[in-house]
Amino acid sequence: TLTMVGIVIGVGSVVLLMGIGAGVKKDVTRQIDDLGANTAILVPGKLDKSGQPNVMSTLGITTLTDNDVASLNNVEGIKKAIPLMFVFGSVDYQKQSYPGVVFGTTAGIFDIRPFPVEKGRLFRPEDELQPVCVLANAPKEQMFGNADAIGKTIMIQGVAFKVIGVMEKEEPSLFGQFSFANV
Repeated sequence: TLTMVGIVIGVGSVVLLMGIGAGVKKDVTRQIDDLGANTAILVPGKLDKSGQPNVMSTLGITTLTDNDVASLNNVEGIKKAIPLMFVFGSVDYQKQSYPGVVFGTTAGIFDIRPFPVEKGRLFRPEDELQPVCVLANAPKEQMFGNADAIGKTIMIQGVAFKVIGVMEKEEPSLFGQFSFANV
């Protein structure tokens, strides 16, 4: 009977692990499909020995230029190239800091990846030189709770940004705080 119990536990463990593996595979596949399997993100500099990107690029410092983006848009096979900068740090609202990942980009991102809007709007090409932002739902709830965020001003690295939109809530991601659900 102990042998039988061991076999049942062993088979049950294998079935459980296969189920977990299938679930993880499905989630990763969904996230890649959401981003686009033919999407590449280029960051300036080279990876360090541990495989991490250039730390300066996460502080809002880059050597890539608008001319680099224009050059990429002229390469055969590339449908759309946009500048995208990851800025790590905090987002401040009413003298309180919230951890955050900020993606600085142009309105072209909405051609590459659609972001459903819950309230307000996405920014447009004419907004690109204005200090405006669109919040993911999770940081909006952290900072504003149930209150309306549209028209409010948040601070990102000491610069004031007006909130013009809030994205719909997204499913949690394996990419954790780096997913679009948290920007």
